[in-house]
Amino acid sequence: MESTHKTSKANKKPKKRKFNKKKRSNSAGDENAPNKYQKAASTHLVTTPSDSEEEEGSSDAEEITRRDTFPGQPIEQFQPSIGNSRPLAPLLMRSGSLNDLLTGQKNTWPALASTMKEIYLPIQKKSKDPAQYYAELFNAYYAHGEKPKVIPGREGGRLGSGIDDTAEFLKNFMDANGQWSYIENQDWYQKGEFVIGIDVNYYPDRSGLKDAQPAFHKDTGGNNIFVNLIFDNKDPIESTEWFADAEPPSADRSAWQQSLLPAAYLDELDKTRKALKAQSDSTTSVQGGVSDGPNTYVSWVDDLVWHATPTVEKRTPFSVAAAQHEYAQLNSASTKQRFAHQSDKYGTILGVEILGTIAEAEDTALHKWLVTNELSAQDITDKVARQAWQDLYSKNKGGKNTFLADAKIRETAGPVWLITGQYSEANAYDERLEGSYSVKETPISLSTRRRANSLDTGEVQQAREANVGVARSFIRTWVRILPRDSAELKKIGGI
Repeated sequence: MESTHKTSKANKKPKKRKFNKKKRSNSAGDENAPNKYQKAASTHLVTTPSDSEEEEGSSDAEEITRRDTFPGQPIEQFQPSIGNSRPLAPLLMRSGSLNDLLTGQKNTWPALASTMKEIYLPIQKKSKDPAQYYAELFNAYYAHGEKPKVIPGREGGRLGSGIDDTAEFLKNFMDANGQWSYIENQDWYQKGEFVIGIDVNYYPDRSGLKDAQPAFHKDTGGNNIFVNLIFDNKDPIESTEWFADAEPPSADRSAWQQSLLPAAYLDELDKTRKALKAQSDSTTSVQGGVSDGPNTYVSWVDDLVWHATPTVEKRTPFSVAAAQHEYAQLNSASTKQRFAHQSDKYGTILGVEILGTIAEAEDTALHKWLVTNELSAQDITDKVARQAWQDLYSKNKGGKNTFLADAKIRETAGPVWLITGQYSEANAYDERLEGSYSVKETPISLSTRRRANSLDTGEVQQAREANVGVARSFIRTWVRILPRDSAELKKIGGI
């Protein structure tokens, strides 16, 4: 069937759309650390049935079944059972030990990791902001049938010949986990219309980050295909928190990605989302727990996964009573550029998150307002939230009763209503892409899903305590799709 997506130049800025006119196609990183290119920065309610009415913030945790989360078992075991019906499906989220993945071949990672730590950890300790430090190693570019081009990063030169050794190791790793096989089978890559660019950064120690409520996000600037994290741990460590994103992207993200990515890849994402949606299990918790085995790796398809840095902090329960308590401050904040305020009882309150989670319930006035404006819950930005508030909930229009009525519908629609007070970035700013901007979305179903790390913190806490004083070191790669004639490639003289 002919693609419904249009492909244009990577540097073409998408047209700005009015918030209330949503144009749709016919188809439906562990560590939250930006790199130098990024600024630090469905319409029905999917519920998670529970035998317990206790909220996540209570002291009595709901029992987790072995099926919901079994720390130490490879993450592949938790994937929705869509099998190989879609080529991307087996690559959705994978994790395990390199010792098991790279069987039959030499694993050079321990030696490489030791060298990197020896070079970069002392630099991190002397940096102005050690908690945010990372080393930009290199960017590698691959075109079908041609020799790869490796460009050292800001601090890559310190690694010397280790750059080539690391590039070779990562190529073997991506071969073993199936990512290169997927790429090499795509027409857009075989025909030379698009190439692969891989950003490689090293983090000597991310153990100093303070615990906070989970900030679920995607790493992409819009053109990521895969994300890989490879740790040099010897003992069990906390696993990345994640759940599958089976929802269509917001109109903003969709329009932006249509200017960047091959039409065939966008269609494959849509088809995989549909397969995930059809086979999804609404009883599944947000995964987390502990990853067993040395030299842990985590790999995922960025567009199809919401992920967060692991934390044992619990989210904040919200309710009709909370809505009543926060109404006046929400109403006041709704006229400001940043629709948010600090509550004396519930922490950070984001208008976009409160309205985004209310909108998941179909019977709310807000949900119906979105449908009328050809939008969905995932389209709620600060701008859309402000307009929705003025139209529906504003005190000047007597909207308090409507707001509380919607809050009641939302509270009774699911077993829990949990908020993070954190923006969820679905598309990050990337200075290499002209017209790039940050896109925030409310992850559908997150507010009703239990989190493994808050339901049973025992094993997570044990792993955390065992690693006190041990550097949380890892390498991160972003595997991106680039048009052959992109400005980024022209800047390096092509490939």
